[in-house]
Amino acid sequence: MSEHIIESNSLEIMTEMDLNLVNKKIRIQAKPYGINVNEDWVVKTQTLRFDLNHLEFIANRPFSLGSLLKIYLEIPNYWDRKKNLVSYNRIDNPQGMKVLAKVVKSESLTKRGKKKMILTQNVNIDEVDQYILKTYLDELKWALLFLSLL
Repeated sequence: MSEHIIESNSLEIMTEMDLNLVNKKIRIQAKPYGINVNEDWVVKTQTLRFDLNHLEFIANRPFSLGSLLKIYLEIPNYWDRKKNLVSYNRIDNPQGMKVLAKVVKSESLTKRGKKKMILTQNVNIDEVDQYILKTYLDELKWALLFLSLL
């Protein structure tokens, strides 16, 4: 397994071995963060792996290192999880959360470079959403542990 160096916000250096990513596909939509972003730039895909601070996915559009992405994560039973943690109600039923993330790795998967493996580091996430993501990850880890024992 090759070792890729990844820069983090705190100037420490991490390797892929330091990341505790869970192999799980959840639907996401990613687009560059900004005012004048064309909707044609929205990438609809699934995560390959993720943890509380990182998302890894394949995109058919290039995202440059260091660029900010607005990512919408579709977490199963998102509003059912969130409504018990907040003091307000909604008439709609949101399916996911928004995360602001920085591209820390972009790797071509094909010879022509049309598909890219993107690794992002979360820059900003609502604290309630972060708690929901943490509990969802914990549930996944317990399920994986249980399945490995069978």
